[in-house]
Amino acid sequence: MEFEKHCQETLQKLGNRYEEVHIWLDYYYQFEGVSHREKRHHTNGVKEVEKLFGKEAGKAAVLHIKSDLCGDLPTPEEWKDADYWLSFFR
Repeated sequence: MEFEKHCQETLQKLGNRYEEVHIWLDYYYQFEGVSHREKRHHTNGVKEVEKLFGKEAGKAAVLHIKSDLCGDLPTPEEWKDADYWLSFFR
């Protein structure tokens, strides 16, 4: 999902665009393309967002990740499982 769509989704559902959350989650896209998701699109990424931007921002992170990953919120360990990663390309 593109940046503006993420912002619109969180605005609609949470009353805030949470631009800083979406930028933070997708930071590595510029270097790694779609594989950037392994870095922050997981449960630990949500915890980091909460530390950096507050508890409410964690809800925005969950929405962002689930939107990008077909409703899933993986753990970092799941990203290390090749079958999990490859499931997004099937």
